[in-house]
This record gives sequence, C-alpha cells and structure tokens, in this order.
Amino acid sequence: MMTACPQLASWQIERSVRTQLDVAVLVYQVRNQLVQAGSTEPFAARVATVVSELATNIVRYAGLGMVTVVCRQMGQESRAMVIEVVAMDRGPGIADVAAALRERHSTGGSLGLGLSAVGRMADDLRVASQLGQGTTVTARFWL
Repeated sequence: MMTACPQLASWQIERSVRTQLDVAVLVYQVRNQLVQAGSTEPFAARVATVVSELATNIVRYAGLGMVTVVCRQMGQESRAMVIEVVAMDRGPGIADVAAALRERHSTGGSLGLGLSAVGRMADDLRVASQLGQGTTVTARFWL
C-alpha cells in the first residue's frame, strides 16, 4: 500500500476553474502537495491526471465549476487515509452517465477517453448528474 500522507496530515486544495490556466495551476498545486506529503511520483502523477481530466471537463462542458482535493482520514477511528477529488459544476448535466463512462463515448467531439480513464485510475468513481442542474464527479484513492 502506497502512503501519500505518511504523517497522517490532512490537507485540502479547493479551486474554481473557468479556464485551462486554472486547470494548470490546480494540477501543479495538487501534484506539489502530494510530493511534499511524501507520495511517490507515479501516484502523484496519477492523481494529478485525474484532477486535470475532471477540471478540463468542467471548462469544456460547463464553463465554470469547483474542484476540491482532500487528503483525510477515512473515519474517526481509522488511521487509513483517502485522497478525494470532487469536481462540481452547474452545467448542462450528463444525459447518460453509463454511456459517458464507456471508452470512446463523447458528446463534445473529443476522443471520449476521459471519464473512462478516470475510472481506471481511481480506486472508486461516482458520478451524479441531473440534466440542467449540473454534475458532481467524485474520485477516491485509498491509501
């Protein structure tokens, strides 16, 4: 088991994303925080890639949203840690979440590899979406 937060230190990064510059700054912050917390480079790159994909989807499909990345204990009695990436927007929503999670499915003219890749990289992926209301994607990495 890889330890991304060896001192069991909790931390949180939260950023509004509207542009690709916002995405780049967020990815840099998250990767840096993970490396400073003692994670391996491959693990930091995996989490940063998921953050990049989810934040880019916000910019591309919703125009504005919020991404929060948290390292925290899984429960009050537990010493186990989790990295949780939550991407929220109030965009148009996803009409068919199951289809959106399939490889090569795209409604925006892309290759359709993003959400399926996030699903492969994260230990747990949940997508909640309502048409006209927005989407919340939560990716978790168990430590």
